[in-house]
Amino acid sequence: MQFQILMATMGCVVSLLMASSCSLVDEDPAPPPSQEQTSTGTSLSGKADAADTPAASTSTCTVHDDCAPLPNTEHWCSPEGQCRYACVSGYGDANGPQEVDGCECALSNGGREVCDGVDNDCDGVVDNPFEGGRVAAGGRHTCAVDTEGTVHCWGKQTLETDLREGFDRFWEVSAGAWHSCALTRQGTAYCWGDNRYGQVGPDAPRQADEPVRLSEDLQFIDIATGNAHSCGLTQHAEVYCWGRNDYGQLGDGTFDDRAQPVRIDDTVQDFVDVTAGDFHTCAARTNGDVLCWGANILGQAGHDSLDMVPRPTRVDAPEALIFVDAGANHTCGLTGAGRAYCWGNNSYGQLGNDTRTPTHEMQKVSRDLEFLALSAGTTHTCAIAHNGRLFCWGSDVDGRLGADAPGDASSRPRPVRIRHEFTDVTAGEAHTCALSRSGHLYCWGDGSHGQLVPNRQSSSTLPWRVDCR
Repeated sequence: MQFQILMATMGCVVSLLMASSCSLVDEDPAPPPSQEQTSTGTSLSGKADAADTPAASTSTCTVHDDCAPLPNTEHWCSPEGQCRYACVSGYGDANGPQEVDGCECALSNGGREVCDGVDNDCDGVVDNPFEGGRVAAGGRHTCAVDTEGTVHCWGKQTLETDLREGFDRFWEVSAGAWHSCALTRQGTAYCWGDNRYGQVGPDAPRQADEPVRLSEDLQFIDIATGNAHSCGLTQHAEVYCWGRNDYGQLGDGTFDDRAQPVRIDDTVQDFVDVTAGDFHTCAARTNGDVLCWGANILGQAGHDSLDMVPRPTRVDAPEALIFVDAGANHTCGLTGAGRAYCWGNNSYGQLGNDTRTPTHEMQKVSRDLEFLALSAGTTHTCAIAHNGRLFCWGSDVDGRLGADAPGDASSRPRPVRIRHEFTDVTAGEAHTCALSRSGHLYCWGDGSHGQLVPNRQSSSTLPWRVDCR
C-alpha cells in the first residue's frame, strides 16, 4: 500500500485531467513562511524540467464514496484512473500533512513538486530515494542512507555535506545525542560530531565537522551510538566500545574514557547485535542471551542491584532474544517469534506493559503483537508489526507517538496515524522517523531544530513526508 502526497500552495490548483504535461496554474507561487534555521541539512533530491518527462494518461476517474473531494480541494485522475487530491488554498498548511480516506496533502515547498510515488511525474524527481535504505534519529538530528549508499543528515550537529563523494558506499548509520557514525559496505566505520570524550575516535578533533575514519584494523557489521560513547560489532562477532566511560558503559572493567576502541571484558565473543543507550550498553548473543553493562540506576542494564555495572553481565530473560535496542534509560528486545520485552525507566509508559513503574525485570509488551523491528528512544518506543503497521508507546510530548490523541502518554502500543507498510523505524530524543516499504521517509514529533524536515524548524504530531520536500 502507498498513499499519494500532492503539494501546492495558495491559489495553486493541479489540473483535473493530466494531458501532455503536468503543471501548476500559478507559475510562480509564493513559498510558505519559514523560520530562521539552526541547520539547513542537505538537499535530498534534484529537479528536472517538466517538458522532459513522459506525458500522462487522460483516463477518466470514477469518484467513489471513499474518494470524495475534501474541503477546498479538487480531485483529478492518475494515469491508473485512481482518484487523487490536490491541495489548494489553506488546506494542510497549519499542521503538516492531513490524512483522510488514504489521501494526504501538505504545503511545504511552494507548490513546486507533486509527490505521487511515480518516478516520472511532472518534475522528474525520483520520489523514493530511500528504498531499501536506513534511517537513524538522534538527539536533535536525523541521518539516513539512500539507495545509492549516500548518508544525508539534517537538524543540529550534522554534516555540512552529504557523506558519499570520496568514500565507499554506506549501508548503515547510527545517530547519537551529539555525534553519529556510519558503516561502509566494506565494514569501515566513520564518525563525526562532538568528540569531547573520544566517542568519534582517536584521530578526531574535539568537534569533528567532517567524517573521521575510526580504525584501519577493525571492520564492523553493526555500529551503535549513545550519549557520548560508541560501540561496534566486528565481523568476528566481537564488541568494541570507545568514548565516555564514567558509568562503565564501555564494558572494559574500568571507568576510564577511551578514544581508542577497546574490546569489552568478556571471554566469550559470539555476539549478533549491539546497542548503546545514554550511559549503558547491551548486546545479544547467538544463543539468545542478552548482556548489559554501564548505568543501572533505573534498571536499564537489567540488574537488581541498581549499581553501575562496568563489565558485561547476563540479564535474566523469560525467552531468548535475537535483537536488543537501548533507549536513554530503558532497553527493549525482540524474540525470534517477534515478541517484544522492555525493562528500565518507565515514567512515561515506554516499557509498554500497561504500567509506569520502572523495573530491572524484562516486561512483555502489551497487546500480544508480533514485531519485525523495534527502536527505543529517550522516553518512547516504536515497533513495526508483522503486517508492516507501525506502533509507538511512551511519552507523546510534541507528538512523537504520531497517535490519534497527541500529547497523552501511552503505556501500551498505539497505532501511528499512517497506513503504510514500514520496513525501518527509529525513535530519537523527541522525534520519530520511519521508512515505508516503497522507500518513502516520514518523520514526526519535535522539529524545533530542523530534525524532521531539512530547512524547516517545525514540529508535527502527524508523520511528514521528508524525501520530496
